This record gives sequence, structure tokens and C-alpha cells, in this order.
Amino acid sequence: MAEVLAILRTKSAPVSNARTPIIPTAPPLASLPSDPIAYLQTAIDSVAPLLRIKSVKGSGGFRESVPSPMFLQQRRRKAVMWIIEAADKKKARMSLAERLAEEIVAVVEGKSSAWEKRQQVHKTAVASRANVKVKIL
Repeated sequence: MAEVLAILRTKSAPVSNARTPIIPTAPPLASLPSDPIAYLQTAIDSVAPLLRIKSVKGSGGFRESVPSPMFLQQRRRKAVMWIIEAADKKKARMSLAERLAEEIVAVVEGKSSAWEKRQQVHKTAVASRANVKVKIL
């Protein structure tokens, strides 16, 4: 991890992408290379999904997709898993630290495949929001 942070420190400032906005509480993009921990946290919190899709037994023996909210730790864990998975798919001639640093930069710039996964989860959640059952006390 220290090597990843050292690589992030040497990178140039990322370019923002309007299609995949980063979190509103993120520091200015120009200051991210000087603070690699903020760089990493911005990438993780930006791509973290808000919801997860659970498969629940429905009527007639069918399975229904039901969206449910995730806690902050669950969101971050899923985002880290997606970032590592995307880094593993990159060229093998670089070290893992270099691939991971490149993927973190790609997430902040909105070019990572983790953004596509996040958008797919949110799209599925919106489509299956009718399956949410509210318990009335």
C-alpha cells in the first residue's frame, strides 16, 4: 500500500469527468497528488454503490430482486473489491502497485470499469424498486 501511495504522489492532477462525478466532499482535484490518502479515499467513496440487490423468494416460486441500502463500511468494501478486480484485469507487465495506482487515477477521472458496475447496480435497483415491501407496524 505504501508503494501505491508513493506512485499516486508522483502522478499529475486528474481531469474531472462530468459523466461520472466524484463525491461533493472531495478536495480539489489539483491538490490530490500532494495528499495520496485523500486521493485513495476520494476514489473509493466516489465509486461506492449506495444500494445492493438481494434476491428474495417471491410469489409463485419466483425470485425477486430487491434493492436494500448499504452501510458505509459495506459500500467501501464493495468499491475496493471493484477497484482491485479492475486492476487485476490490466496489463500484467506492471506490478500490482502500479496497476492499482493507475486504476485509482482512472476511477477519479471516471474511466474505470468500476463506474460501469456501480451504474449497473443502481440501474437494476431503480428498475426493481417496486419489489420493496414496507412493513407497517
